[in-house]
Amino acid sequence: MCLAGLLVPCSSRTLVPQPTSYVKAAQYNMTVTRSSQFFVVANSLQSEVLDNAIKRYTFLIFFKKDTSQHVESEDDGNTLTSVDIIVAANDETLQQGIDESYSLVVESPTATLKAATVYGAMRGLETLSQLIDYSHANKGYMVYDAPHTIEDVPRFTYRGLLVDTSRHFLEVDTLKTIIDGMSYAKLNVLHWHATDDQSFPFPSKSFPKLQQGAYAPSMTYSWQDIEDLVDHAKKRGVRVIPEFDTPAHALSWGVGYPELLVPNCTWSTTGQTVNPISEFTYELLQGFFGDMAQLFFDDYLHVGADEVDYSCWNTSASIKAWAAQHNTNLTGVESYYISRVQTILKGISRTMMCWEECYDNGLTTLPSDVIIGVWRDWGSCWGPCRVAQVTHSGFQAVLSSGWYLDHLDQSWQAMYAMEPLANITDPKQSALVAGGESCMWGESINDATVMTRIFPRAVTLAERLWSPKSATNAEGLELRPDEFQCSV
Repeated sequence: MCLAGLLVPCSSRTLVPQPTSYVKAAQYNMTVTRSSQFFVVANSLQSEVLDNAIKRYTFLIFFKKDTSQHVESEDDGNTLTSVDIIVAANDETLQQGIDESYSLVVESPTATLKAATVYGAMRGLETLSQLIDYSHANKGYMVYDAPHTIEDVPRFTYRGLLVDTSRHFLEVDTLKTIIDGMSYAKLNVLHWHATDDQSFPFPSKSFPKLQQGAYAPSMTYSWQDIEDLVDHAKKRGVRVIPEFDTPAHALSWGVGYPELLVPNCTWSTTGQTVNPISEFTYELLQGFFGDMAQLFFDDYLHVGADEVDYSCWNTSASIKAWAAQHNTNLTGVESYYISRVQTILKGISRTMMCWEECYDNGLTTLPSDVIIGVWRDWGSCWGPCRVAQVTHSGFQAVLSSGWYLDHLDQSWQAMYAMEPLANITDPKQSALVAGGESCMWGESINDATVMTRIFPRAVTLAERLWSPKSATNAEGLELRPDEFQCSV
């Protein structure tokens, strides 16, 4: 629908995010003929994910019931009667590196959408939905400036959004709405910062008292809640990677199991820490991470490992004695902890993600396949500079520096200008940059405000991570985020 108040003519609207290659021939306009056979899947391909996407986009595109044609038609005598969808395989596996490319030709009388995977087809359906407008002039659906020819592939395979439900609890329906918005912007990873010092809202069959660390019994997620959310996300091509932050930021873990934490330690600058030399710590993590592997199908699990304040460990006689016995220091203690966690993850077929302190602290036990989250925005080398350092060392990196949505003083223009590869010239290093994510930390949001904090600013990051590197000063840049916001 052409949007009132934005002064955007239908013929000058742009796509979000910008495609890799887009030719708008502008030879004619088309009326879109709605029918039960508007979407036609070739070769009788069977896919629940694709079938669900077609039903969803049918509803999203044809949202008006009144489609009687006005006498003053804008269609130049051309019509779009169907969309042929050709997908190479019906594999619904959704993991890092999945092929999301597609090609789309929108012309009279039939549009053609081709993709290697159902998720590529899903991205193409989103683009098609942006090309079809509801016209108030003829009370029907239109495609303007046809034919349109698009070849599209994302620049980065990891295009994420972090949502924090520990500082403020968010309802499942709110999280589902966020995921819907992510799919419209072709974001594909929900990084769920699930626990922190403030609360532990997650269930565990192995250690059920962990959930006693929640704000209240009503502010928790059930097993079924999480299963439903992960399924909702998969149907929209969004992976869900949970983060359970340890060894710091762990006060809420100790509400139900106080023996997990360092004894007799007062609150440090970054909260309580788990006891890294206690076998109970690893018994609990083994059970809890095993539970989470049943709920989350993604290959990756985020273990946090940021802001580890050694204050608690340094006041513990037993931890210092252990370090002395093993001829190491407190960094060595942290390395030992990370190595034990990594062993647990390997045992449940999961790969570790952690924040950049894993790299900065010089830990000697980092696995080669770890993904490092680069988040800090201060110091002599941060953001893209730190991404270059991490990848030079052979690790994968995900950038979030400069993309904090809770920083309301940061303009979307500044976010759009952040380039993950700014400090990298080596193609081998570039290949190690998985992508990036914007972060919606939860200190000052709730169910009523979170959507307006995320969108439309997250759209600028979505375009930075999907569109070609050259897409920096494209026509309509000032209007695309607002237009997206109104459309969804």
